[in-house]
Amino acid sequence: MGDPWYCGSGDCGNRTFMSGLVDNNGGSWCQTEGVMKRTVSNNSPFQLHQSSCCWAYNTVSQVGNWRLLTHIDLGERSDTSKPNRSPVVTTLPINCARNYNLLSCDPDHDQVRCRYGVFSANECGMCNQHAGFTLDGSTCTLSYANSSTGVYIFELVMEDYPAHIITLNYTAMAAVVRSPFNNASSNPPLSKIPLQFALEVEAPAPSCTKGEYLPRIADVVFSGPLNSKKETTTTGEYVINWTPTSENYGQHFPFCFIAEGQHGFRNYQSEMRCVIVVVEAEGPRAHVTCTKDTMSVSIERATISGIHGDHLRLNNNDSCAVSSNSTHVFTTFSLNGCGTQMEETDEHLLFKNTIVTYDDPNHIITRKNEIEIEVMCKYQKKSSITTMFNAHRPAVNFTERGFGSFSYQFEFFQSGSFRNIREPNSYPLEYSVGQLIYMEIAPVNIVQNTEVFLESCVATPYDNPNYPISYPIITNGCEVDETVHIYTSHQPDVKFSMEAFKFIGQYDQVFISCSIILCQANNPNTRCALGCTNDTQVAPSSHVHKREAAIQTGSHFISQGPLRLRRSTSLTEAISPSLNLNLVFVAGCVIAVVAMVCGMMVYKSRGSKVNYQLLKSEI
Repeated sequence: MGDPWYCGSGDCGNRTFMSGLVDNNGGSWCQTEGVMKRTVSNNSPFQLHQSSCCWAYNTVSQVGNWRLLTHIDLGERSDTSKPNRSPVVTTLPINCARNYNLLSCDPDHDQVRCRYGVFSANECGMCNQHAGFTLDGSTCTLSYANSSTGVYIFELVMEDYPAHIITLNYTAMAAVVRSPFNNASSNPPLSKIPLQFALEVEAPAPSCTKGEYLPRIADVVFSGPLNSKKETTTTGEYVINWTPTSENYGQHFPFCFIAEGQHGFRNYQSEMRCVIVVVEAEGPRAHVTCTKDTMSVSIERATISGIHGDHLRLNNNDSCAVSSNSTHVFTTFSLNGCGTQMEETDEHLLFKNTIVTYDDPNHIITRKNEIEIEVMCKYQKKSSITTMFNAHRPAVNFTERGFGSFSYQFEFFQSGSFRNIREPNSYPLEYSVGQLIYMEIAPVNIVQNTEVFLESCVATPYDNPNYPISYPIITNGCEVDETVHIYTSHQPDVKFSMEAFKFIGQYDQVFISCSIILCQANNPNTRCALGCTNDTQVAPSSHVHKREAAIQTGSHFISQGPLRLRRSTSLTEAISPSLNLNLVFVAGCVIAVVAMVCGMMVYKSRGSKVNYQLLKSEI
């Protein structure tokens, strides 16, 4: 990518260049991306070309030079009043016989076509069209089957044609008309982009049937823009991070990824999946401050026009306030509360939350702009120790008409006597499989003449009751898990127990989230009085008229954890290094605000003794 491009025709201007590594796979291959900027004196078309020696030596065909040509047309389009934008494309190494859609996305919604390069037009060096491979030019799909093993060189050209007749206007030359694609060679494209790559055909995989062979994932390989980065969490998730800059506004960026499984020294891959990230415009400007136990966020009101401060909240959590004044919207919340999610990678500890808009649930329309701002504190693991991070969840505060403000605490106990609470500094709690877990949800200060009803409980590997992987424990007040035992009912608190378990796979923690309802004691018209019911339509409001609204509250979530399975040495050694794939990817116009602060902190885990240090502040 660092080799010079030469001007073939037109005013090619002056260039600046930068490059960097995107991804690599243990030295067997790597992808780098170069970004070239050119300053030109006018918007007339120009061409660039590049050539050198040589393609890979272990190719099926003879070794030869490579040549590239690109055609750029900056004329102002009559349909968009902007210069033409070329298609964007990316691809990955592949090794199963199937159709490969060479992802192409055109920002102007033009028709994109692919073809083999032509030697006489300086578009290719070897210009091979290999037997056993078929290229569908209208869909940019490459197919192969029954080809000999080895490395094949493809020198393709990607072109875009307008969907309807348009005019291109220039400052230094007469306007020209461009038409949709037809088979006539005289109909020129708007731009030409070289798409050249080497494809290695290995011995066939035992099976390329989707989901059949090696369901466990050893790695995820991705292709994306410069400065995108892949991280692996300790729970087996692959996270692709990329933060656009101001120069990326209005552009489209492709991300493609595949999952790899291993068998001996061979790698087997899933079908490639691709998405296009559109960087629409500059988003909210925010400042995030992270301490050892809180996150503070301040957002400039001028950058979220059309949004009233009173219409924002944290992670759909009514109890966590977002305040505002004439210039800023701001909030401070605990790393343990307000729906903050914790993720852990080999190098970092991440705490994430989201500021979202909300509306009156009784309305069926809205005229408020919607916004979603993800905020994050990122802490680096280090060996230094200063202060303890407390994973224990604090009491949750609620406010409801007729009941005022009240707080409930979710606690774990040492035994069925419910006398000795598991100390907050002992979290994450460790249990053996099948060991009884004793839990209590109780008010911090008793609200007179009330009882609490345990409506539902669910276990998840993260502190999110709506996480896709979940295990129901209690539903509609009924014990779903066969080991659950509820000790108290129609009391201000609720005590219950169950046997410890672990999620199958590499999830190493469990959170328990429960939904509770506070009712007027001894009132037969409340949800608490109904107890266990299999009627899925039962809801607190369905049994209460408006004049009786104060006899019970709505459903409120409260959670505690994490719990971790106590492993023996032999069990740890038996765990496969292969990880199940849970791909997390954020695409579109979600704004991520990352803050890293100075200081020191420790996250205590009895099993790993891992310590954490905070990073220097950046936005």
